[in-house]
Amino acid sequence: MLRRLYDWTMALAARKTAEVWLAIIAFVESSVFLVPADVLFVPMAIARPERAYRYALVATVFSVLGGIAGWYIGHTAYEAIAKPVLEFYGKYHQFEELKNSASRDMILLMLVTSGIAHLPPIKVVTI
Repeated sequence: MLRRLYDWTMALAARKTAEVWLAIIAFVESSVFLVPADVLFVPMAIARPERAYRYALVATVFSVLGGIAGWYIGHTAYEAIAKPVLEFYGKYHQFEELKNSASRDMILLMLVTSGIAHLPPIKVVTI
């Protein structure tokens, strides 16, 4: 399975539309998907080092836009999806206590460290 994913990524990086795919993957990755755009960015940057900064800019811009979309998904889906799930598991009040106890400094710390860490649990924070 990993070999097929590797082959697909390398073939995608070699296409003329690779930059478009990089933008799409960066957007989707930062909003809902767990595979980082780096898997496409790195082969593209190695193949054409003179365009590495351009690729980094594309990935950054679309990652930020995807993060905004992820926030919007979480914001709008809270009442319809998250709240009923939390209530079903009897965790709604604990969630509200946690939410109310989080200070601005703690939220800023979570956002900064999650942006630095690049770990999948950021999806939980984002959404």
